[in-house]
Amino acid sequence: MPRRRTEPERRTIMLPGGTEYVEGVVGYRAWGVHVESGVATLRSVVMTKHSWTPGAPVVAECAWGGEARHPAPASGCDCGVFGFSLASLAYQAFPERTTLHGEVILWGTIRLHEFGYRAEYAIPAALYLPEPLVSSESRAAHQRIASLAADRYDVPLVQRPRGLVAYR
Repeated sequence: MPRRRTEPERRTIMLPGGTEYVEGVVGYRAWGVHVESGVATLRSVVMTKHSWTPGAPVVAECAWGGEARHPAPASGCDCGVFGFSLASLAYQAFPERTTLHGEVILWGTIRLHEFGYRAEYAIPAALYLPEPLVSSESRAAHQRIASLAADRYDVPLVQRPRGLVAYR
């Protein structure tokens, strides 16, 4: 079992528009990617109808509370934008062959839970280059999709953290 961090890593970022600085918590996550006409869109792998808008933070909303909606994230509920505390947990939960992994900056109200954080706001910070898949053809296709997404969301496409094991 991976060791859990006691203090989350923090990073200062400049939000789109270039004026506001935010200190946020670094989380790790997986996204589904939809590509249409050469445009890659990041999507939540759990809330599959939710797409991430380039250049804009995701604002959490409770989708679980029914008529008793409340500000997200809330204690006693699973709402909020999720980020794992360790990159390896994102790979374990969501295999690389179906998703794109990377880093997300979380801020606003942040709640800790067993595997990471649930936050009020989030924005992608980096996407990881996919590891080799079954064939070089599928690897090249996956890397093209990763590149399209990194360009669209204006985030770096980087090697994933060293020593991280891919779960397939």
